[in-house]
Amino acid sequence: MGGQGSGSWLRYGQKRNLEQQLRIDIRYLKKNRMLEPGSYTLAWSYGDEETSARASLVVAEQKMVVACNWKDGETGLPQRMDRLIRLSETPCRYGGTRKWFICPQCGNRMAVLVLLPPSIGCRHCRNLSYASQSESISYRALRRRNKIARRLERDEYFGEMLTRPKGMHWQTYYRLCGEHDDADMRSMLGMIAYLEKRNKISP
Repeated sequence: MGGQGSGSWLRYGQKRNLEQQLRIDIRYLKKNRMLEPGSYTLAWSYGDEETSARASLVVAEQKMVVACNWKDGETGLPQRMDRLIRLSETPCRYGGTRKWFICPQCGNRMAVLVLLPPSIGCRHCRNLSYASQSESISYRALRRRNKIARRLERDEYFGEMLTRPKGMHWQTYYRLCGEHDDADMRSMLGMIAYLEKRNKISP
């Protein structure tokens, strides 16, 4: 659950992309019924590691305590953090309510908070960007193409040939096929431009 990283709290804190941090997502908590009063454990994993970090949650009415243990990167001494996170909710347009974290640093409503012991804050307070913001145009188009291809279920025998999922309208299918081909072309053109530029620079 949460973000990706490798190994220790200290190394997590050195990353500058949101996706590489330990994240607490309120949508995940709601989906797994972890916003109801009680005690819970969050675990993050990376690659083949079963668990690379843990945090305990104690949820009460409109508030939550996040607790974790980590080792200080300079002294090597064990440390403990307990932080109170207040919760808020806003009405949805078609009924019901939506839960939010109140960032303990800026006070804004947020769906995701970043756990960087000994503090917790939103991505704005931690000066974190999305990984996609540093992607090249070619790679971004490639990622878009692959996302559409997964949604349209690649043909088992013909690889990139796209099939219409059961229940999808033909109009939606044709639109997504067009977006897939457009993203594929932009990715290829971007790669060609990169290789041409690289060849010109090379001695």
